[in-house]
Amino acid sequence: MPVVKSNQLIDTGYSLPAREQLFLLHIISQIALDDFDFKVYSFHWKEVQKKMNFDSKIRLTDKQEVFEMFDVINGNSIKWNEGTKTNATPWFTRFSYDMETDVYEFILNDELKPYLLQLKEKFTKYHLKYLVYLKSNDIRMYELLKRHQFQKEFVLTVDELRFLLGLVGSVYRSGVKKQVDKYGNVTDLRRYVINKAQKQLKKYTDICFEYEIESKEGKNIKSFRFFVFANEPEIKLETPKLFSANARRKANPNQLDIFKNNKIANLSSKEKLARLTFQQMRAYKYLADKSVNKTFLLDAVFPDPALGHERIKGYEDVFFKICFEYIEKHSKAKSTAAAFVSWWKKGLITAPEKLAQLVDRLITWQYKIADEEKDARREAQDMPHDEYRKLQKSRNVNNKSKSKKTRQGFSTIADSLGKIKEEMDQ
Repeated sequence: MPVVKSNQLIDTGYSLPAREQLFLLHIISQIALDDFDFKVYSFHWKEVQKKMNFDSKIRLTDKQEVFEMFDVINGNSIKWNEGTKTNATPWFTRFSYDMETDVYEFILNDELKPYLLQLKEKFTKYHLKYLVYLKSNDIRMYELLKRHQFQKEFVLTVDELRFLLGLVGSVYRSGVKKQVDKYGNVTDLRRYVINKAQKQLKKYTDICFEYEIESKEGKNIKSFRFFVFANEPEIKLETPKLFSANARRKANPNQLDIFKNNKIANLSSKEKLARLTFQQMRAYKYLADKSVNKTFLLDAVFPDPALGHERIKGYEDVFFKICFEYIEKHSKAKSTAAAFVSWWKKGLITAPEKLAQLVDRLITWQYKIADEEKDARREAQDMPHDEYRKLQKSRNVNNKSKSKKTRQGFSTIADSLGKIKEEMDQ
């Protein structure tokens, strides 16, 4: 989704947490290029969830948090300087929620019209997909650098940079307005803000940058010169397929009946096994070989909604390898299998923050594998393992060479799994 802002709006100062910035940018992305006026922008609760919760990094858990996000956004006014004056204005003039329809409505402040509507020149356009894994200061650094990308280089004083990032002045958090004065020490500003953003933008976005000291007064650094370059992200993110934390994944119904409620369905262990996908069966055998209780795997592990995560689906074998080795490294229990069962029962693995950490490792692994393997996994991800094997056998009869290439994707999995421990220890 593209976001279009006037350069003047980017050159204002404000401080918002990453979650609130993404939420605000989702609303701004709804503005059409030919809109002459702000509309009433509305989102159903489920749509808000879909926009905010992705890759298991659960940013939003209940409806009340939407009010809290709005409160934080509007409590942190946009500030800009005009001569000796500092101006401030809120983002929205109205926010409402209909308890019957579960619909939220937002009306943007009319004072923002010159900066968001009918922009013909001096504007910056970028895609939200580059921001979803950035932190608060990184997002603002991205906007500032993107705004100057056409110039290739620009200068900011230390004071200007701190103002634009909202590191000095008043901020609103948890219902309290307070004064902040962060990273006044330039060494800390470089280490914790500029250098950190440099790494994150290089890793995730379409731009990167270098910088140097532009001017000093004695030993005190007064300004920096930034050099902006186009970048091929180290981690190429697809356009995020945003989804609800409670959303059910669409797949082969014969395979997924087990996940709706396998206890009520009263399926036998044999029937539950038969409905596992190819990669789930590999994961099951791996965990069973590690002495994890088989009944527990079928009744508690594989039915867990966490495995509906879009990045885990089709990579269950690798995901559980990562989980198991993580527990091996961090648990003091004598039996890793027992620790795995305990952690899973307590939700320590599927808790949003921990799951996000494990999925990040899985994503890193996914970017290293061949396209043939990705295609093979994608094809097999919703098919019961026996059904997939039959398909492969049929292809082998009809087209041996093609079948060989398809199976080759899976032949590399064992080798790839063997590298995970080494990567995790680094």
